Amino acid sequence: MNQLSVCLRGAAIAAVVTLLVVPSAEATTALEPLSIGELSGLSDAVVHGTIGAVRCFAERGNIFTELHVTVAGSFKGAPAEAVTLRMLGGQWEGKRTSVIGAPCLSTGDEVVLFLREGPAGTHHVVNLSEGKFEVVRDAGAPRVQRDLEGIAYVRRRPELVIPETLASLESAVRTAVRTEKEVE
Repeated sequence: MNQLSVCLRGAAIAAVVTLLVVPSAEATTALEPLSIGELSGLSDAVVHGTIGAVRCFAERGNIFTELHVTVAGSFKGAPAEAVTLRMLGGQWEGKRTSVIGAPCLSTGDEVVLFLREGPAGTHHVVNLSEGKFEVVRDAGAPRVQRDLEGIAYVRRRPELVIPETLASLESAVRTAVRTEKEVE
């Protein structure tokens, strides 16, 4: 076998291995899947509310988006009328920055957010899109759903149960908070 055929054969094997290991050419962020209890444990607050004003700005060479959330209820943490989220990414003066796997939030969205407090009293969503549940109101009880586009889990956790209704999500968070307090 000549050197060229060995090289081509090696390239073909590498291509097949790549196709088997990387199922999609889309960019993703690798995350550990978290239970509601784990998300709650990482959060300072879990709030149910509506996205209001959205503002993008540049700071220290990065583009950020700040979002005002009017709080309808607090599942964890001190109740507040409103919280401010700050997220890396957005569009400012013709430039756009995005974080793959970050939650998509728009004015008017009704959401449940798992939040961690950051500098200057702003908050960020815990574990990217995994920490955002959209509330869907149609026939019957309000449902919750997550958009995990851009997230690839590093392992499967079939034992995880993700609530499907707003009431069951609130119950799961409140149970996790009680468990956290018992452990302390």
